[in-house]
Amino acid sequence: MHRLKPQPTNRRRLAADLAEIARIGALFIDGDALDDIFASGRNWTSGDDINFKHAPFIDVKRTVLKIERIGDFRYFAAALIIRQDDPRKVEPVVAGMQNALGRAPFPMNPAMRRCVKKNEVTTERIEKTGDVRAYAPIKTSEADTVGLLVVHTALSG
Repeated sequence: MHRLKPQPTNRRRLAADLAEIARIGALFIDGDALDDIFASGRNWTSGDDINFKHAPFIDVKRTVLKIERIGDFRYFAAALIIRQDDPRKVEPVVAGMQNALGRAPFPMNPAMRRCVKKNEVTTERIEKTGDVRAYAPIKTSEADTVGLLVVHTALSG
């Protein structure tokens, strides 16, 4: 059984740990599979009206669940896809054990935009909720950024 330690209580340490998990995790997510999840060629309608291809979805889901086991404290991971119809928005497509991000597409925040633009792992703290999040770009075999891996947790205490 995977025994969990208490998460780091220091904000910088927690952000650094999440960033390293996101960096490692993004290496293992198949960006081509993430890009291929939609059965209808990305005909975006609403969050409840999306048909998935099972094989690529399951491949990405298994990887996201494994990413949630890299660290030794509790955190959650999700793969977000960058919307082709509006590249300023992302949409949670595959979540691990918990999707605290919801299902509907939402605008990229500054940390997400910086992650995509600079092709680097970024972190942020959501003051309102206490969440600490790390973002890493998810790339296809042609090195195109198609999504983001988000690794997040709430700062205890």
